[in-house]
Amino acid sequence: MKRLISIILLIALLLLNVAAISATSVEPYYLGVTSASAMLSISRFGQAKSSVTVNLRKPLVSASIDMTLLKYTPSGWEEIASWSENYDTASANSIYLNKVKYVDNGTYKVIATVSVTTTAGTDTLYPDSVSVTYP
Repeated sequence: MKRLISIILLIALLLLNVAAISATSVEPYYLGVTSASAMLSISRFGQAKSSVTVNLRKPLVSASIDMTLLKYTPSGWEEIASWSENYDTASANSIYLNKVKYVDNGTYKVIATVSVTTTAGTDTLYPDSVSVTYP
């Protein structure tokens, strides 16, 4: 009887472990935002185009985007440029921040802090781009 109870407990623990592992793939639920993404592209002439796009689920009340272009150095990521933009009430489904900066050889990425207030509430997101090496 003890052996049967031990086997049942072992199986239950294994099943609970599997459920906990699959729960890590759950995406966050935002009140008024469906997604936010940061992108970076660098042309063959060194023109770095940094952008942040925020897609809205509900009408916008206000928003702010702080976007930073970083360069990788031996001591870590160093800020090259930063931009901020504030947005007021709008009926658009998306808001954008696009900026251009000429860069030297190196590895770069874009990070952002996005704070959005919609009719559903306030969301704060931290999108970042993949690293891009130039040339």
